[in-house]
Amino acid sequence: MAPRIISFRLRAVACLICISTAIFGLILQFYRSEKVIACEFQTRNLDSGLMTVSTCNCNTVTAYKDSDFLDVLLEDTPPPPCKPVNNILFLKTHKTGSSTVTNILNRYGDTRDLMFALPSIKVTYSFFWPRPFQLRFTQAFGRAPNILCNHARYNKIPMNWLFPKETTRYITLLREPSQHFESIFNFFQLGRRFLALRKVSSPLETFLQNSTYYLQQATNITGLLNLIRNPALFDLGLDPKYHRDLTVVRNYIRFLQQEFDLVLLVEYFDESLVLLKRRFLLEN
Repeated sequence: MAPRIISFRLRAVACLICISTAIFGLILQFYRSEKVIACEFQTRNLDSGLMTVSTCNCNTVTAYKDSDFLDVLLEDTPPPPCKPVNNILFLKTHKTGSSTVTNILNRYGDTRDLMFALPSIKVTYSFFWPRPFQLRFTQAFGRAPNILCNHARYNKIPMNWLFPKETTRYITLLREPSQHFESIFNFFQLGRRFLALRKVSSPLETFLQNSTYYLQQATNITGLLNLIRNPALFDLGLDPKYHRDLTVVRNYIRFLQQEFDLVLLVEYFDESLVLLKRRFLLEN
């Protein structure tokens, strides 16, 4: 089958699988709309545990076209007189380039002697994903942690307790749903996990032609269904039983908009990193 037809089917069917398109669209609208970035940074005294507050007025991000996006971000404007944000919770999503951001945060924190929240079991790289994050999933530490950037499923109450919203900036990373699905399918070799797909020439196309059947089969594989259907919504904490309820999904998106200070986009990855650096005044 011609590549163009395969691509069309991929986008058409994957959009039915991924209600998370709504999340991506609303976040993309954030990049294009006029918004004043409020900058009230609170820094943590690691020795005494006291909190100090410094405020500043950041520049207004005005409306612009996609073609002007990079030019606006790269304007030669002086940074506001604030201290860098050292307390960051990065909700690491699957197959979105999030390991690159994690690596950046690891290096940033290591060079500044910041404390990382790490999984309680050293042989794993996640906080017991796909289970919702709990405080007991973290290693014991002698002082308040500054950064969390390993895989964890969002859970507001324990995360807000460990990383108070008043002193921490919450960020995550999203990807266009059809490309996100294709990346997950290839990386986790789903064509080999389903017996019926092992002997076909195009496992991805075959899966999409009968996605309902394969989604039912995926329920027998631990954690797999959570990556195939709405992986972004799942990582961000919404219970899968609500994924088909558009009212709940829309309300949860509005909740996430209040919870997260910055959402990076894979399709604007370089620009997102520039925005991350400027928004949080991260030093080189």
